[in-house]
Amino acid sequence: MILERLFRGREPDAPQGPAAKSISQEEQQIFNASAPGISALFGYGGSAAGVAVTEQTSLRLSAVYACVQLLSRVMAMTPLILYRDRGIGDKGACKDRAPDHPLYRTLKSVAFGWMPAYQLKECMMISNLLSGNSYAYIHRDRQGRCVGLQYMPHKYVTVKVDGKKSEKEYAYRVNNREYVFGEDEVLHVPGMGYDGIRGLSPIEMAMDAIGKGLAVQEFGSKFFANGINPGGVFEHPGVLGEDAHNRLKADLDSRRGPGNSGKTLILEEGMTYHTTAISPEQAQFIETMKFTVTDIARIFGVPPHMIADLERATFSNIEQQDIAFVKYSMLAWFIRFEQFVNMKCLTEEERAGGLFSEFLVDNLLRGDSQARSNSYRNMRQNGVINADEWRELENMNEIPDGLGKAYLVNGNMISVQAAMENRPRSAGNSPDNSPDGNSGDGSDGGKGNTG
Repeated sequence: MILERLFRGREPDAPQGPAAKSISQEEQQIFNASAPGISALFGYGGSAAGVAVTEQTSLRLSAVYACVQLLSRVMAMTPLILYRDRGIGDKGACKDRAPDHPLYRTLKSVAFGWMPAYQLKECMMISNLLSGNSYAYIHRDRQGRCVGLQYMPHKYVTVKVDGKKSEKEYAYRVNNREYVFGEDEVLHVPGMGYDGIRGLSPIEMAMDAIGKGLAVQEFGSKFFANGINPGGVFEHPGVLGEDAHNRLKADLDSRRGPGNSGKTLILEEGMTYHTTAISPEQAQFIETMKFTVTDIARIFGVPPHMIADLERATFSNIEQQDIAFVKYSMLAWFIRFEQFVNMKCLTEEERAGGLFSEFLVDNLLRGDSQARSNSYRNMRQNGVINADEWRELENMNEIPDGLGKAYLVNGNMISVQAAMENRPRSAGNSPDNSPDGNSGDGSDGGKGNTG
């Protein structure tokens, strides 16, 4: 799984850029203590629940893993297309795809070398969700055009600010060497933040909520590991003999684990057992686990039913929740990625020439087949789309010989201009509907012909 590969020990290959310099042992120690990856490995500190939270341990909580997996998958499967605006100014509906530019292929199919565009978007989204930042080195040709994007794991990147130039620099450290890249060489997509340099880590900000979920998960695991028996104390009227103590200890150890739960325990020498631990019912174990799922889903902006929490979902509101997820969760991420790609991967001249990238979100907002059919029919009858455009929306080929390019309009409707000229409302009486411009029924504006 891609989530596991991010934390494996093999260091990635360095992008081809400026000559690297070796790092001294002292510099390496400083880096090891200050690099952003250190938090991912050793945690952001102890949570209020007493559990250490790191990017890796947080993924062991099923709700966090499910949210990260869902958001990264949706980001990865949504096509990012490079367009060219037909007009002057901001992008609008009048646009064409720009397959002649190398960035088109980079965003749509192959990001760089062995990494497809799907995986690049997935890795960058996972990095944003765990650390608040994602990075990719921009490969350019001699004309300055972006020809590839090489993923840079965030734990190897340190962002620096050059006070003299007021520009950011990116130090990429792998294999005990440092590569420093300028601001225009790295696609850096920060998440929500307030310093203008790095985005905030959602895992760090939600450390207590995630730590509570991990603590509940650990409590449940240990409860079952102990044979589903709560802790307690044995009371003896006198002093327990050594032999009896050893037999009791061995008997207790043999009953650990869920497979040994329910077995009868024999107490010797008048001993009695008193429960001291809080039972799962008293600790509201199930309720806490349910709330943890809702709490984590709230942090990542995911409707609970999309991570398999269907307790409050109904057939009447799931579709609306799906649309709300795209509009209020994913759309913000789409716009964030679009704007940074446009700003970093396109030159000022290319942007001025009308080039821009945009996610194709239409498929995410598609309703059921009946709703789509009704929507297309209304647009078709009002001349908004033709048959070929209808078929394109449904991923079908055009009708041969150009037969699907005609636009149709409702014959019972007239233009605003015709209404202002007091022309008849009937389609049969409209001069615009006859080849020679006459009414077509021998009448003149609905009055008798006096000629």
